[in-house]
Amino acid sequence: MRVDFVDGFSVLCFPGSGSAGNVFYGNQYFELEEMTLLRRVLRPGDGFIDGGANIGVYSMLAASLVGPSGRVIAFEPFPTNADRLAASAALNGFNQIEARKAALAEKSGTVSFVVSRDVSNRIQTRTDADADTVTVEATTLDDAITDLPPFTVVKLDLEGSEIDALKGATRLLGQGGPAIWIIEWNVGLIGKRGHQPAELIDTLTDNGLRLVKPLGDRLTAGTPPQWHGNIIAARESAIPLIEERLRERPTVTAAKWKLPRPTDVRVG
Repeated sequence: MRVDFVDGFSVLCFPGSGSAGNVFYGNQYFELEEMTLLRRVLRPGDGFIDGGANIGVYSMLAASLVGPSGRVIAFEPFPTNADRLAASAALNGFNQIEARKAALAEKSGTVSFVVSRDVSNRIQTRTDADADTVTVEATTLDDAITDLPPFTVVKLDLEGSEIDALKGATRLLGQGGPAIWIIEWNVGLIGKRGHQPAELIDTLTDNGLRLVKPLGDRLTAGTPPQWHGNIIAARESAIPLIEERLRERPTVTAAKWKLPRPTDVRVG
């Protein structure tokens, strides 16, 4: 079925999809703080990088905000979800979305990718020996992205591979952009990849970013959750512009967040 969002875009949702379940049971903007931040800071002509896009809820929201002059690059290695994302992009006429069937990693090549765990699909680790896998393309952010719009937000939801993706983004991190990074923080999954969570924070701070939390029209100091959630990091040099954009769009009131309207459509 098709779910129509209050921002004027639609997402195709299919039975058995955990991401679709988030839309219905967690309200349409299931990560309220992060999605509210996108709605307040993205403008026409901006860019958005969606790492671990799944069926594309973040990508569709970003595309509706950056418009035809903007750019959304969505990385989703699981073929079924990548095809569903592309179908939703076509349904909305979002030509600004570039859907790439690839996993973000430290090095480009191929990787074994778990496909039997829905929203927890990930690059295979030694603990995934019993999982169904497929071989998929792997790319680094540096190899995949050679140019960016002037203001870019990145979302990385890679089920523990976020540090690997950052290691493959040396040039991107060091060139003065993007402005905002929204990154999943899962202590258990980071450990399964052989990393310590502190590596993630160190990589960000070493490249001129700091953890923040939006509070009204300001960015205050942020801290990582104890076990699982998201962190938001902002480039120090971009904070004045981010706060200017926050002032332009006040915090969205709770009344704005209403349940989506499902519409039955024939797919395929």
